[in-house]
Amino acid sequence: MTRGVKKPRCAYSIDWLQLSCEVPAGMPPAWDECVSPQSDSSGNHRFYSLHDSQYYIRGYNFQKEIHCNGYVVAHIACQPRTEHLPYYAGAIKLENSVLYVSDWYFCLVDLLATLRWMPKRITRLDLCADFNYFIGGLLPETFLRNYIRKQDASYIRVGSNKFCVYGIKDMHTTTFESIRWGSRQNGVSVYMYNKSRELDVVKNKPYIRQLWKQTDLSTTLDVWRVEISITSQGLGLKSASDAMLHTLFVDDFDKPEACRDIFKVYASKYFRFLRTSRSAKRKRDLEEVPLLDLTTDCPLRPVTQLSVIDSGRMESIIANRLRSMRSYIQSHDFKDKYTMLDAVSKTIELFDKHCEIKSMTTHQGELLDENLLDAIKSAFNLPKTEAAYYNITRARKNLSFWQQVAKEISRSIVHNITNAHSQSPPPRAAARNDFTLPNYTDIPTPTITNIHEWVGSFFDEMEFDEGYK
Repeated sequence: MTRGVKKPRCAYSIDWLQLSCEVPAGMPPAWDECVSPQSDSSGNHRFYSLHDSQYYIRGYNFQKEIHCNGYVVAHIACQPRTEHLPYYAGAIKLENSVLYVSDWYFCLVDLLATLRWMPKRITRLDLCADFNYFIGGLLPETFLRNYIRKQDASYIRVGSNKFCVYGIKDMHTTTFESIRWGSRQNGVSVYMYNKSRELDVVKNKPYIRQLWKQTDLSTTLDVWRVEISITSQGLGLKSASDAMLHTLFVDDFDKPEACRDIFKVYASKYFRFLRTSRSAKRKRDLEEVPLLDLTTDCPLRPVTQLSVIDSGRMESIIANRLRSMRSYIQSHDFKDKYTMLDAVSKTIELFDKHCEIKSMTTHQGELLDENLLDAIKSAFNLPKTEAAYYNITRARKNLSFWQQVAKEISRSIVHNITNAHSQSPPPRAAARNDFTLPNYTDIPTPTITNIHEWVGSFFDEMEFDEGYK
């Protein structure tokens, strides 16, 4: 009889949950004490009271914390400090201890009903798995040490391997205690750290130790935590069954097993590792190392949203291409030269505005989304399917949209210059970043009138209260 692979016990939890909300008339609660309108499973109505907050939610003037039965259950904020946020914007963050209570979801829904606030989206969500060892008995500190220091018999992460590590060094030993993969500016970051040491040294949290006890985690071994921190840019999911897109929302956690399943969904993409080998020449030849049990019946999978990729490299390429087009048109004579020059100039100005908006807050960006989509539909006459695509991917920030605009303009330039110089095609530009004439023989070329109407109409119909003016 053969023994099975040793699998770790895991305690799954949410360690941080903050939502953006819509506040009625933008005004703070008109009460200092209030009874909730709905009863809990025992038939009781909870009694809430407002107090000065010890926690600060950035960007708001009104800051309070809500107490229930003498305990802090949430922090709320409204009345934005900046004009970038709408006057009705607000935020609510559940207290850390509340998230480790089985009925935390009811508590949140009950609080929102009492406040009469409407939740809009998740702004930060931390999903966690606590364990003593990985599959097969591999200790987390051994894994971390080999990942950082060893060249052979080591590990490499699937995806980006940029990381930040924290440790302690004395005269004889070096101890690694935590590591982070992914940038804080990205939608998803992954942390792995010694949770036992944090509770011993930083702050003890008895409710977390109670969770470990309920899950039968060992108290003689250190408990380690893998924590997946998700912001509003990382909430995109796609169903593996029907390919439908879904945005993660707090209602997805209305069932007890949801925390475990959603953690596994994200970990299956962001916490995967391969074993290195000298004989392997390519990364895809390496063998995957199972660390945690990530099997789940949940059909959702994380998707990379182009709208949040912000390396700046593609933006620079598009900006250089557009400006090279303008320079090329200015230095050559052909039919409808000035009409095309006007269209390209408007496109450049609009693209510059696009880059500015990417640096705005998410709240302000949401205000621009609806008007932008209407402008796209009316100016570009998009079919319903394409309009839905732009709606899903938030066309306001999607670089592929601007690549399409640049491509359409370049196709029209090829068409018109070729007609004007049918005897000798115009020479290609010498500089690497200069505009060159692509070959679009397999695609119908739009007329100069099409391009000018598309870009000009799109530019003229941008009627925003903020951002584009």
